[in-house]
Amino acid sequence: MKDVVQEIYCDEHGYSGNYLMDREQPYFVYASVAIKESAAKDIVAATKKDFGIQGEELKGRALVKYNRGRKAISRILSLLSGSIKVSISDKKYALACKFFEYIFEPTFASQSSLFYSIGFHRFIANILYLHFTARSAHAEDIFEDFERLMREMKL
Repeated sequence: MKDVVQEIYCDEHGYSGNYLMDREQPYFVYASVAIKESAAKDIVAATKKDFGIQGEELKGRALVKYNRGRKAISRILSLLSGSIKVSISDKKYALACKFFEYIFEPTFASQSSLFYSIGFHRFIANILYLHFTARSAHAEDIFEDFERLMREMKL
């Protein structure tokens, strides 16, 4: 029996390392598409021709700026709809989760399964995130201090 190999291409956007308070890139996106290289090349060539797009690569950053580019994106997404997986992460929520893991969880580590089973981690992360996104100055100060401590590892 011959092995079947599925080609999968991945890309990310918004990576800023441990800097989760990045106002310029508040989300991290990871996308993948399962497609043969030849089919991908055909789609790119047809898209560039049909929408008059210049350059070697189709860059989302450039395409989203213009109506023609957004239409090209729409066509590509519809062509590949069954082959795409996308993960979008809100960095502020990720920071709220990390805050729970570093500050709250160690205090009940010996009984952590009980607290996780009742969703206490989500409860705390959601409250922290709510305060953070409501622009509570106090919450923002706490998160900035926590993030700086995480990066510097001076606890």
